[in-house]
Amino acid sequence: MFQGNLKTVSVGIMNTATMDSLPRSFLPAGRDLGTSPVSTLELDPSFHLSFPALTEILRWPKALNKFRGALPGDEISKEVLEPLSTTYCTMDNILAPAAISECFASTKHFLQELELIDRDVHWSGYDGSQMSLQGFRCLRKVSIPAVCFFGTNTLGSDRNGLYKLLPSSLVELLVRAISQNTWPKY
Repeated sequence: MFQGNLKTVSVGIMNTATMDSLPRSFLPAGRDLGTSPVSTLELDPSFHLSFPALTEILRWPKALNKFRGALPGDEISKEVLEPLSTTYCTMDNILAPAAISECFASTKHFLQELELIDRDVHWSGYDGSQMSLQGFRCLRKVSIPAVCFFGTNTLGSDRNGLYKLLPSSLVELLVRAISQNTWPKY
């Protein structure tokens, strides 16, 4: 997938046909993890990768600096695979912010910019966890949905503990509120 001196990978609209044409493994045979020169990875925000697929893709670059893409999800309803749909997508799994943090573990020494997108998605539930970025040494810019830090019942509560989830290197933080229609249901 990542060959030569390629530095930026941007994957556009993905649909069922695109997914069916992808190989079972996202990594090319005979290549070691952490050897790709890719420093920027942008994935179509209307397509949600599974946790294992995202984790595997993020382990390939040796020093990923920038990531932009949708929140990952284990199981995806067919509606999500058709990105041009104007209706809300329904995720078959619960939103698990702590698990999202774990997907990015291989990038914590290099990642400088992180943008996670959650547009018009209905999650089937919420595990109550929070996304921690504290161990990310170089992370300077973060744009993330509010639901990754604050659960559905905690939006109006005390936010004094948010700093414990963020790295000391952070200089720009955008926490995006999302429509009440897309909040996970308990």
